[in-house]
Amino acid sequence: MQNIESNNVNDTTALDATASGLTDSSTLRVNLANQGSDAAHPDGSNESDLSVQNVGSNNPKSVAVLDAGGFMDSSSMQVNLTNQNPNAAHPEESVELTLSVQNVGNKDLQDITVSVAPKYPFNQVSGEALQKSISYVNARQDDNDAAVLKFKLMTDSYASESTYDIDITTTSKESESSSNTITTTQTIQLEVRSKEYAQIVTINKASIDLGKEEPLEFVVTIQGIPLLKI
Repeated sequence: MQNIESNNVNDTTALDATASGLTDSSTLRVNLANQGSDAAHPDGSNESDLSVQNVGSNNPKSVAVLDAGGFMDSSSMQVNLTNQNPNAAHPEESVELTLSVQNVGNKDLQDITVSVAPKYPFNQVSGEALQKSISYVNARQDDNDAAVLKFKLMTDSYASESTYDIDITTTSKESESSSNTITTTQTIQLEVRSKEYAQIVTINKASIDLGKEEPLEFVVTIQGIPLLKI
């Protein structure tokens, strides 16, 4: 049985065993549970099962198993928000999202769909799709190979200044098995800022003599949420 132990790279001190037998850090032990066949053969595939055990004293929030090249040892789609136009969404205006979709696994994928699930304060823009498709992506993509998709959302007119979560769901199938559908949901964050400006809408009629100080009355309408301070 193969045994591989990986320690926290940020811990430069020696690790001492605690009384309970656990290491005083975030440490994972990976064991080869099943190789599938007795031996791997050249130019042949071999499916292996790994068991991952937390032998440290801390609880990691998430675990990713990578191969020597830094890729996921599975089928995995990664979605990132690369651009938001404008940089912050404004109430009653649309915002365009640019997403990079990247296969960071070691298996080719096909029939990929990417869906945006807007929730308050965002809604679908009329005529704009919330789901887009990619026919095929190779395994082990780097940033330059990532597919680029754009989506538009409408911001509610009463949206408050804040940062909001948007879920992005991808579905895909391994090219070797069209029956196995892989679903992944990731969350991105969009910032909303108010439009703040003052607009003079009415001015009272008054006779103004040159060189003489006269009172002048006008009405100012404040636009934006929250209201502009003047």
